[in-house]
Amino acid sequence: MKKLLLNKNFFLLWAGQIFEQFGDSLNLMALIAWVINFHSKEGNSAIYMSILMFWLGVPIIILGPFAGVFVDRIKRKTMLLFAAATRGILVFIMFLIISGKENIWSVYIIVFLISVVTQFFIPAKSSFIPVIVEKEKLLLANSLSATTTIIIQIFSYALGGIIVAEIGVEKTLLINVFTYIISLTTLSFINSKENINKGIKIKIEQIFNELKEGFNFIKSQEDILFIVRRVFILMIVAGFFYVSFTSSFAKDVINATGIKMQEIKAIGFMQGFLGLGLIVGIFFVEKVVKNFSSFNLIRFLFPLIGFLILIFYFFKNFYYMLVMAFFSGIAAVMILSIAETLLQNKTPDDLRGRIFAAYYVLRNVGTVIASVLTGPLTIIIKESTIILLSGLTLIIYGIINLFVKFRDIKTELKVIFKGAPWVK
Repeated sequence: MKKLLLNKNFFLLWAGQIFEQFGDSLNLMALIAWVINFHSKEGNSAIYMSILMFWLGVPIIILGPFAGVFVDRIKRKTMLLFAAATRGILVFIMFLIISGKENIWSVYIIVFLISVVTQFFIPAKSSFIPVIVEKEKLLLANSLSATTTIIIQIFSYALGGIIVAEIGVEKTLLINVFTYIISLTTLSFINSKENINKGIKIKIEQIFNELKEGFNFIKSQEDILFIVRRVFILMIVAGFFYVSFTSSFAKDVINATGIKMQEIKAIGFMQGFLGLGLIVGIFFVEKVVKNFSSFNLIRFLFPLIGFLILIFYFFKNFYYMLVMAFFSGIAAVMILSIAETLLQNKTPDDLRGRIFAAYYVLRNVGTVIASVLTGPLTIIIKESTIILLSGLTLIIYGIINLFVKFRDIKTELKVIFKGAPWVK
């Protein structure tokens, strides 16, 4: 570890990543607080929260699968510097708009542009690590980068909620600008020699054809389809729950608990404990999968998450919310880890990239669709009712899968007893 951090280029990239992620978290928490504080005066804040999630989510679906293709044809360092500089400028423009309280709807355009740029930063960072790190240190570098991502998310969301609650949205956005400036400065000192495939032309039709091949492969594999389908449903429920919680249910929980706390601070703590659960789940998932069938474990986890949400509906308590978020994080990382491991072990090398691209589209599109639909849905039913329905959906779906579709279970058991590599 010490030798890796003594690698000047990697240390600068790692430090830049930390400030970049912290800035992203501050930006999200500031935007959520802005929606709660500004649009709640106009009526149903859930509608505006859905609009926010739409502009954040659309680039993830549209550009996410293709961003890596473009990154391979541009210097990674150039892309990282462009991402940091552009996001800093865009956040400063957002600060000016919100401070002036004029042309407020243009904030959503800025949100969209920031999300677009972000889609290029992530693959650029991942593909840049092998360029600046020795081959024998590559595994450690990737592990440190991934672990840092999770840890920063835990603390930055919680800290971001506190910062926004204490100093307000506008000042938080200014801090956000400085985090990108620091990241830009740090990344600019990296020295590297990169080989770029400038001669390879990007054919949009070919990209879509490859993505289609990925969808067709997932559809043709019954065991893969089993897990991908459940991940899709889980992310839909997550979208409905998150927008309902952040728009008004968080305030109900604070009031019911009898504590004095701003909503954005409670949301930050909830996301922090969710991230903490993700870390704990990473350490437990291998041991759990060794003792239980991957498929049956997923069947069990669905109603479990549903019951946690159902209890939350009837027992609106801030401290229970933290416990629920923690255990939901553990369950979620187990489901997602099993899904990714299955895909890695069951897909051919020459198809893996396009299959994972198709998988990420399916995983993200459910969250975006649910987030967008939640706002209009609250015109008909309350946010608390959506929370209730989210829990009931997972419970009913999970119970049905535990006791019904014997043919499906029989097929999965055959796969398991053949010695599937993801079950040891």
